[in-house]
Parts: sequence; structure tokens; C-alpha cells
Amino acid sequence: MKEMLRDLNEIHKNAFGCPKEQIFVFAKQIKQQQQQHMSKANKFIATLYKVLESKEYFNYVSWTNNGTSFMIHKLDDFQKIVLTECFNQISIHSFYRQMCLYGFRLKKKKGLKEYSHPNFIQGNFKELGLVQRKSKSHETADDMIKVSNSLKEQLQKLKEQQYSFLYQLKAQQEIHKILTNKIKQLLNQFENQYPEFWKQQMRIMLKLICGCKPLYGVLTSAPLYEILKDDLLQQEDFYSPKQLPFY
Repeated sequence: MKEMLRDLNEIHKNAFGCPKEQIFVFAKQIKQQQQQHMSKANKFIATLYKVLESKEYFNYVSWTNNGTSFMIHKLDDFQKIVLTECFNQISIHSFYRQMCLYGFRLKKKKGLKEYSHPNFIQGNFKELGLVQRKSKSHETADDMIKVSNSLKEQLQKLKEQQYSFLYQLKAQQEIHKILTNKIKQLLNQFENQYPEFWKQQMRIMLKLICGCKPLYGVLTSAPLYEILKDDLLQQEDFYSPKQLPFY
């Protein structure tokens, strides 16, 4: 914007007191300079700059008040009209990608998209050539950073899941200890009160527990097993042929 004002001031200074034809000469020179700088800019950037300078598309996309950024007002109309007529019908996602590749920064204000670039300023067409697309090395570096961040997030989630599993496992171990102690207490109490009935019922319980999970059967009923092992070894169906789920 400052460059444009400087050029206009130069025209006014040189044109003051000059014939009308001379004013047109200065204006033509400025226009030629603009065309030269625009020709050095990338086609996509030059087209975008022309669209913003044109009043035809002002309702869909325009410069902000300070001229250091531009804002898309009506996304649907911008895609249907501006992208179709000026950018060879590229999709809105391709447009967003181009903005990213050329180094534009995105700001969202009240649902609207605002883009800015230090060399893409209203009236400052001389610096349009400085708006360059990122090289493949930069793109590769950006992709690697994204992949690295994604892997870090996944690793953090796995760590959290691992901590959760360990906590649950520890809780289950504590529950098993409590149940084992309680069973031992009940067994001792029941054995003292009803010795014969206790032996018959515990034989059935031990067969069921060992059939589902032999390890748990041994851990929870080791004292009972010592008492009943002679009778149990004579049974052919000591272990169940099917491993039942044990939760």
C-alpha cells in the first residue's frame, strides 16, 4: 500500500502543471511496472492478486481494512464463482493446499477464513515475486514433522493405555487375594461345622474351578486339594474338556 501511495505521489508531483497527456504517460508507466512485476510472480499468486484488486469479486473475497491480509466471505459462492472463473475450476481443498504451500498463514474469525503473507500486501505488487512455493525439501520436512507429531500422539496414547491396563491388572490381583483369603476362611469354618458335607461339596467345586482355570484352582484351593487329591485322582473327568471363559 505504501509503495502504491509513493508511486501516486510521484505521479502527482511530476504531473502538476503538466499537460493532460503527460499524466497519462506517467500512469501508463506505473501500469507497465505493475505488469512487469506481476509477470515475475507465480501464475496462481498473480491471479489471486488480480481477483482481490478487482471489484467484481469483492462480495466473495476481499482485502481486509489494513490491506495486509484477505478474507473469504462467502465460501460457497467463492468456490462456485471465483474458483471456477479464475482458477480453472480447482476445488476449495486444492486452494487451501496452495495457500499452505505458498506460506500463507490462516486465521479464523467468526467462521471466516483470513489469509496473510508478509509479501502479499494490497498495492505492494513489487514483492509478489517473493511469494514462492515451498521446495520439495521443505514439503518433505513438513510432512516428516507431521508424521513425527502423529507418532508421538499415538505413543502417548499407548502409554496411557498401558498404565490403565497395569492399574486394572493390579486391581484384579488385589481382588483375587481378597477372594482367596475369604474362601480359605469359609472353607475352614465349613469344614469344622460340616466335615462330611463339606468334603462332598468342595470336591465338586474344585473340579469346576480347575476345569475352567487349573492355575486359579490350585491357587485358591490348594489346602482343599491336599485333602481330596486321593479321591480326585481316581476321577477321569477331573479336567473339563472345554476351557470356559474366566473373568
